[in-house]
Amino acid sequence: MQIIVVLPKQAREWALFKDYYFAMMKKLSGITQFRQTRFRIKCKILLLDSTTISLCLSLYDWAKFRKKKGAIKLQTLLDYDGCLPVFVHMTDGKPHDSTVAKELSLTADAVVVADRTYIDFPTLYRWKTECSYFVVRLKQSVQFTRGTEKPLPEDRYQHILVDQYIELSHCTTYEKYPAKLRRVVVYDP
Repeated sequence: MQIIVVLPKQAREWALFKDYYFAMMKKLSGITQFRQTRFRIKCKILLLDSTTISLCLSLYDWAKFRKKKGAIKLQTLLDYDGCLPVFVHMTDGKPHDSTVAKELSLTADAVVVADRTYIDFPTLYRWKTECSYFVVRLKQSVQFTRGTEKPLPEDRYQHILVDQYIELSHCTTYEKYPAKLRRVVVYDP
């Protein structure tokens, strides 16, 4: 039996919904059948992305995005194993994706997969020093010097063209990330 309580708008406290969400997540996480078997990685895989949701500015004046447009942005960190969010952050539509990533604290040995909008070298370096990993597409404007190249296996993974270590070569980016990065170039037809 399911009981739904509808409160008047003035009485709705956000903490109630937060507690309800985590209670439901705890209950459902034990019964979900979303386990993926394609990857043989023992680390926790987390997927980070955002979405912008357009809103009517006359109804939601707090969500000012552009001159005549309202929007909110939802940043979500999704657990790959259970397909459930472990972090959700809502803002108006203006903040850049990387600003929310600065707030994330990851567990050791977690692997975060994100798109290139999350490239913020101080944040990535902090994750590295906290023993977490990340997979992010490199922006074309990032300058680097090539280091040692790893040999590619001949019998499989033909879509991998380059596997090498690099260092950021521009002085300001090197100061923000003074360690080696692994660069993998993949061919996708």
